[in-house]
Amino acid sequence: MRDPIAVRILLFASLAERAGARVVEARVPHGMPVGGVWGHLPDPVTEGCPPPDGVRWAVNGQWAAPGVALADGDEVAVLTPVSGG
Repeated sequence: MRDPIAVRILLFASLAERAGARVVEARVPHGMPVGGVWGHLPDPVTEGCPPPDGVRWAVNGQWAAPGVALADGDEVAVLTPVSGG
């Protein structure tokens, strides 16, 4: 089994407010899909629920599908839908 990898998770809007930070550092299993980082966020962010509908992911500044495998040192952005008028 491979050692865990380090990823940097960027949070925006209400997610950052709930976390009390815009950046969360995490150690995750090697090759974990980007959508799996949700389970590595602080409890106040996830509130014990799955990611909200419409959440978007980016890896190293590029939009990514939730199944894209992560590598050591990747930067993941978690973006929730924005509503307003």
